Amino acid sequence: MLFLASSIIFLLMGLALVLFIMQYQKKTILQSEELQNSKVNHQKQMLDATIESQESERSRIASNLHDSLGAQLSTIRLFMLMQGEEKKELKAFADESAEMLLESIQEVREIAQDLLPGALKYGGLVSACTQFFNSIEKSTAIQLNAAFTGDIIRLSEKSELSVFRVIQELVNNTLKHADANVIEVDLNFRDSMLRVTYKDNGVGLPKNINNHGLGLYNIESRIQSLKGEYSVHSNPGKGVEFSIEIPLTRNIFSN
Repeated sequence: MLFLASSIIFLLMGLALVLFIMQYQKKTILQSEELQNSKVNHQKQMLDATIESQESERSRIASNLHDSLGAQLSTIRLFMLMQGEEKKELKAFADESAEMLLESIQEVREIAQDLLPGALKYGGLVSACTQFFNSIEKSTAIQLNAAFTGDIIRLSEKSELSVFRVIQELVNNTLKHADANVIEVDLNFRDSMLRVTYKDNGVGLPKNINNHGLGLYNIESRIQSLKGEYSVHSNPGKGVEFSIEIPLTRNIFSN
């Protein structure tokens, strides 16, 4: 009888020890998950702050270029034209200088537009992309084929800006590094998802590329800020293909 009682006591103690260990492990796992979630949230907050800081600086520079430098150049051009009218011997010089200033004014406007596209605010993502693609075709030898498919909707201003910056960065990478003559871009709005497919026929990405080169870090950061995912397929000499998926959750829509 004493042996049976002792056995029961040891069994209960063993069960209590097992339950304690299981509870401790569960608590440790939960603490680890909470810590990991905290790190992820902190990284996202830092990422959002960095992107917001970049866009704020772009906006400031674009505003200064357009409102200050652009206005000053326009004033100087008008002054040169007036001088040419008053002093006939200076007319040829004034006209030539005015033409050069006009080109400079146009370049300033294009830089400001690149930094902060007005079409994005007033026309949305599709309008801004169309304008950007047209400017690329006019100023380079690139053939740019774009398609916008599905049920096209307006996103929030912040979301549209992030998607536009990703596409802008991809195109700029192609222009700088790919030696391509054809770019294909498809934006598809379907099944609560924005799918962006980007291709070029350039030299492809080198095998030792990492996410901190060729602007890929900025691309990845902006996609992550939208809770999206992307994949890259590339072989040397056979171009590159980016496949991007961004969920169209409620907080990504415009009001």
